[in-house]
Amino acid sequence: MPFRSGGGSSGGGSGTVTNVTVAADSGVGGSITTSGTITISGGTGVTTSVSGTDVTVNTSAASYLSTVTKATNYTVLAGNDVVFCNVSGGSITITLPSAATDGRVIRVVDLGSASPSGNQVTIDGNGNAISGASTQTLNSQYQSIIVVGNGSDYFLL
Repeated sequence: MPFRSGGGSSGGGSGTVTNVTVAADSGVGGSITTSGTITISGGTGVTTSVSGTDVTVNTSAASYLSTVTKATNYTVLAGNDVVFCNVSGGSITITLPSAATDGRVIRVVDLGSASPSGNQVTIDGNGNAISGASTQTLNSQYQSIIVVGNGSDYFLL
């Protein structure tokens, strides 16, 4: 079955789908290799169309990062993309998730209160290395770091 991508912010492309694996949330499912029905349903802003053997999926939905602001020690949760840090009241530690999930990107940002001689933000890898170190430190105003997991450790981008 040919496919064509509408592009968008993640690019586009085309090709041929020769095997489709269908699985429920539990991971149990089957595959469609020569015939069958595929149902594509999306949320707000997702549309689908079929023309012959071409299936097109488009989205107009906006994508935003999830943010939290912290002034005390905090462990990053699954839904957090950006952690803003206010250390005007004292140094804090932001602890990354214990599982350095492959491809997960996390941003930690100082809101302007860190300083080399005063309060700092420590980012703790929670048992995982962060580009070879167990911690990283934000000690300048408005400094930030971005880390990405590779399945076993975090790396600075």
